[in-house]
Amino acid sequence: MRKLFLVLLTAFVFLFAHFAYAASVKQRAVEVTAVGANRDAAIQAALVEAVSQVTGVKIDSNNSSYIETKYSSTESSEDDEDSFINNLDEVQSKNIEAKAQGHVLSYELLSEKTSAANEKNVEVTIRALVSYYDAGAQVNRQRLAVLNFKIDDDSKVARSFARLLEQSVSSYLTQARNFAVLDREYLAERDSELAQLLRSDVLPVERARIGNSLGADYMLVGTINHFSIKREQEVIAVVNEEALVAKGNAAISWRLINVPTGMVVASKLENISFNEPIADSFESALVRPAEKVGTNIASRINETIYPILVVANRNGTLTIGRGGDYISQGETYDLIEYGQGMYDPYTNEPIAYEEYVIGKVEITKVDPKLSYAKVISITKDLPAQIIPNTLIIRKSAHINQEKHVKTLQPNW
Repeated sequence: MRKLFLVLLTAFVFLFAHFAYAASVKQRAVEVTAVGANRDAAIQAALVEAVSQVTGVKIDSNNSSYIETKYSSTESSEDDEDSFINNLDEVQSKNIEAKAQGHVLSYELLSEKTSAANEKNVEVTIRALVSYYDAGAQVNRQRLAVLNFKIDDDSKVARSFARLLEQSVSSYLTQARNFAVLDREYLAERDSELAQLLRSDVLPVERARIGNSLGADYMLVGTINHFSIKREQEVIAVVNEEALVAKGNAAISWRLINVPTGMVVASKLENISFNEPIADSFESALVRPAEKVGTNIASRINETIYPILVVANRNGTLTIGRGGDYISQGETYDLIEYGQGMYDPYTNEPIAYEEYVIGKVEITKVDPKLSYAKVISITKDLPAQIIPNTLIIRKSAHINQEKHVKTLQPNW
């Protein structure tokens, strides 16, 4: 029985590993024709071109005499393969592998002939099977990096507050699923993990994971301009007992910058005062204030670039294109209809859509990716089929009930 269990466990682990691998590292077959001074040089050039076609990485074939392969060629002899594989030393070969982002798993020599352009050269056509890393559809989203907030008062408690604030912003934006949030905090750890793939005992196909770092479209930067906190004994009225609390306040300025242009997309100064019980440590009192400020920053960024859209009307129940932890059942929102696009009279650049508050809705159900709302009040009938990108919701707060113009609505 134990032997059977081990066999089944081994089979499960193998299958799990197989499917996990298939979900990221994939394979593509391509046919390539190339020319070289001799047969080996032509095959080498063809393999380099095959990797370039699949991964999008262009390698100078004059400097890359090696790409690690597992050959299934029916045309080349064992001596030819050994000569080809050992062309460069290990250090240079690993460098080329990292640049190539993938590896030729196998190739088949389809044809070989004298080059029509130069009789001294050889022209070959091969079919190569190349591995590459597929990062998935998420990389097609707008990419945002949350950078470390600067601290004017560089105390230990202020640094803890800044770290919690950054984590809160990243968590919100990740769960909102509109941005691809890029990590900038654990770069050294990530580099160390990728460096492990260059070890000699790692399968060549695993190195397709190297060279896939992404650049940011936006970066969030900020400064904690003021931070103060103190301990106090305070009587809790409910139980009429004294407890240790942390009282403080903070002022945080932040900017969302478009990385390619350097333009400031959004900015604000956040002020917060807090009075929190101290649990196991002084820093534990910072969690809720940091989360509150982080949520304010992230929600403003998210709703500036990606307002919360109404995507469907099902017999009076509205389907909202956002769910997760940051929309809660029972919350009320203004229902807003977009009007005409507004343009800057000086530059003729698009500024925003006109916005009309046409009612209020209440969230009745929240799923991980969607939520649902009932209409509390409405000034006009809603169509059975919602026209895409015409209705949004926004938390009720200081908004003109007749007409309101957003400060920013890009991508329209």
